[in-house]
Amino acid sequence: MLFGTGLATVLAISGFLVVYSQEQTISNIAALLNHSESQFTSRQQIEAIVASLRAAQEWEQTRLTVLPSSRERLRSRIASALQQAINWGTPNNFIAAHEGTVYSLSFSPDGQLVASASEDKAVKLWTKGGKLSQTLQHNDSEVTRVLFSPDNQRLAAASSEGTLTIWARDGQLLNKLRAHGDRIINLDFSSDGQYLASASNDGTAKLWRNNGTWLATLPHDCSVGNVRFSPDKHDPLLATTDCQGNIKLWQLDGKLRATLVGHQKTVLNLSFSGDRTLLASAGLDGKINLWTTAGKLLKTLDGHDGIIFDLTFSPDSQWLASAGLDGTVKLWQRDGTLSKSLSKHREAVYRIAFSPDGKTLASAGEDRTVKLWRLDGTLLQSLEEHSDGIISIAFSPDGNLLASAGYDQGIVLWQLNQRPVQPFSRPDKVSAAQFSPNGQEIALAGKKGLRGEISLWKPDGTLLKFIESDRWIKDLAFAPNGNYFVGAAQDSTVYLWQRATLTSRLLPGHQGEVLAVSVSPDSQLIASASRDRTVKLWRPDGSLVATLGGHQGAVERVSFNGDGTLLASASEDKTLRLWRKDGSLQQVLNHTAPVLSLSFSPDGRWLASGDAQGTIKLWRADGTLAKTFSNGGFSVLSLGFSPQGHLLAAAGDSTTIDLWQLDGLLLLSLKGHAAAIAQINFSPDGRFLISASDDKTAIIWQLPQAIATAHPLNREEILKEQMGRGCHIVADYLDAQLSETSLQTSSVLGSPESDRQKELQSLAQFCQDRHSERKK
Repeated sequence: MLFGTGLATVLAISGFLVVYSQEQTISNIAALLNHSESQFTSRQQIEAIVASLRAAQEWEQTRLTVLPSSRERLRSRIASALQQAINWGTPNNFIAAHEGTVYSLSFSPDGQLVASASEDKAVKLWTKGGKLSQTLQHNDSEVTRVLFSPDNQRLAAASSEGTLTIWARDGQLLNKLRAHGDRIINLDFSSDGQYLASASNDGTAKLWRNNGTWLATLPHDCSVGNVRFSPDKHDPLLATTDCQGNIKLWQLDGKLRATLVGHQKTVLNLSFSGDRTLLASAGLDGKINLWTTAGKLLKTLDGHDGIIFDLTFSPDSQWLASAGLDGTVKLWQRDGTLSKSLSKHREAVYRIAFSPDGKTLASAGEDRTVKLWRLDGTLLQSLEEHSDGIISIAFSPDGNLLASAGYDQGIVLWQLNQRPVQPFSRPDKVSAAQFSPNGQEIALAGKKGLRGEISLWKPDGTLLKFIESDRWIKDLAFAPNGNYFVGAAQDSTVYLWQRATLTSRLLPGHQGEVLAVSVSPDSQLIASASRDRTVKLWRPDGSLVATLGGHQGAVERVSFNGDGTLLASASEDKTLRLWRKDGSLQQVLNHTAPVLSLSFSPDGRWLASGDAQGTIKLWRADGTLAKTFSNGGFSVLSLGFSPQGHLLAAAGDSTTIDLWQLDGLLLLSLKGHAAAIAQINFSPDGRFLISASDDKTAIIWQLPQAIATAHPLNREEILKEQMGRGCHIVADYLDAQLSETSLQTSSVLGSPESDRQKELQSLAQFCQDRHSERKK
């Protein structure tokens, strides 16, 4: 008896301890996820991923056998936190690099190292993961410039005392010489890496072999601000500038070929086009001059208000970018025509750089931000990490990294290849976004002021066509055969565009604003829903087939089922109506609030509807209710089934996109919009989702492969995939943090630094284990 009582007591205590331990684990995971959210909000993307991974680590290493509903909610939260940080983070390593301003950055041609030069008299070499590789002491004075040779064999550095130092790539000192009598302002290697040129305040430029052997002194009347080799390997030129606004072109034997006179003040920058036909110059007088490489002035470009700090040609020589004191970046066509003026910086812009593929332009300056632009002028991203002005930026040769540095003495390495979302920024409002039937195009609809606009894009962000309209288009639908697409216009008409010619026709007939459109699977019928409480059916030739009446409020959405035999309409009158193809009413389904969204599954088995109170209802094809779940009280403005039919996406006033299993289990939340989401749609292959929002953007989201392709869904695989992606992104960061240098500075047992190291070591091992498992 006593034994039985004692055993029961032990079991009770044991059960209590298990429950208590697991509640503690759940609490720890929740705390880590809250920390991840705060780090993400503070733009600490790497730390946000690390915190989410630590939550996932606790999840995987602890068997949660109690509170199954809490377990599933936590799984969703972990996956969503990882998805958010991976999607929106441009992960970075901030390196407390120097004890003075960082003047110059240079990537090695193989992309494995980045060199930094500082007023603290040192050149430092860093791995692409942010770990210090070597410190090369310059000793005598601040280092003004550092530059890798194009052949990847040498590194040259210049100083404020006129010293030129050359190292081998491995850090071995090759030569150190007193090259000039005053500060060296600039350096440049020839394209084959065989020659080096230097520019100095002593009024000379000098030409050297790459080992430091002197070849020629090129005299000027005052300080020389810039040197630039032309990219021609057969007959290269060296261009130099002086403080009087003159540009001189030199042969590599030191003979002067031409003097270019056209600027009134000091020329700060030169750029040769990659096709070797043009030379651009700019400086204190605020003008850009375009010259032939023979020295003939072709054109003077006016556009900046004040000093131009930087200019550069794109890799394909088709664009010239300039940046200035006026806080603008300007994009010019190669003939000198101004294409775009980019004005999102708040203060002077000091540096610009094209990505190696020429598709992205980076700019940075006094306002402490790095901004990434598409060449159509769209701001892709604003990167904020620095605490002071940025005076140097550089892309890695593969374009996957961007380094930035400046007055705050730190270097930030931004990982540009890790964010699997594509934002499209449009003016005023984006009301609709749709993939074409083949997934090769995206159509966006929106408005600018009182006018409407439609734009067609490639999924990579390339603008194909822009169509202005005197009407705001609120909804779009592609015909499944790809021959046309239709739009719902604010002025009570339906627009129809032929895809091949983009010619349009109007389908008038509604007595109120048209809110939604849909095209039947065979592309032979068009349905339109209107504020006039009717649905109209049209043929593609513009003829009216039928008008469906019966709703007592505005009809918000309309959609055909998978085989075109049924049409559903959603209304503010709190009902759904199911119509047969001939226009007769089949059934009325009820909500308790205005119905704002609906979607048929591709196989026609399911109909989903969402209302203004955040209720989502899942109906069977016969109209019986299968499932009701909540969107947290936020209006559901758009619903969409995945092409496989196993997943439902919902969006609206909550600003998030929720991905649900059909049993009502929330799998993942996609966060990124700042205002209500008007529309969502899956790509035909289910790998992507596009959303249109009142925050003036549309976004393409890359979905986890386990969601896009798996059927039935495996929730564990979704989380494992997210963990794998997160571990891949932070691998270099963890390596840098756990380097010998980091360990030496964090070796006091019991200190916060020591605890931090232990956490990171554990996470690094966890990630390594995940990698090993996936390789098996």
